[in-house]
Amino acid sequence: MNVLFDVWALYENDHVYTDLEERMFESIYNYIHDRILILDNEIEKEEISNKDAAILVYLCTDPKAILPKGYSEKLTNRILGCFNENDVSLLWQSVENDVKTMLN
Repeated sequence: MNVLFDVWALYENDHVYTDLEERMFESIYNYIHDRILILDNEIEKEEISNKDAAILVYLCTDPKAILPKGYSEKLTNRILGCFNENDVSLLWQSVENDVKTMLN
């Protein structure tokens, strides 16, 4: 499963992430993985045929978002269906301070 964070593009290779920031990325990845685990085989198949397919995590925008890009419309809808508004708000609350620290 390809997960990309917008802050990686913001900092490119110039930023050395702290252990806390690395744990934040890992927590978000695990959260996403746990929610879409049932779709793992379908996601892998589409990522093999489309190298640009990935789940994008927007931390620098408001509202923050998790959006699949490059997958078929059907799979995109299924991925989005694995998340609900409460899940996402709980995730952002759990990493909010870490994100603010990293972006400052």
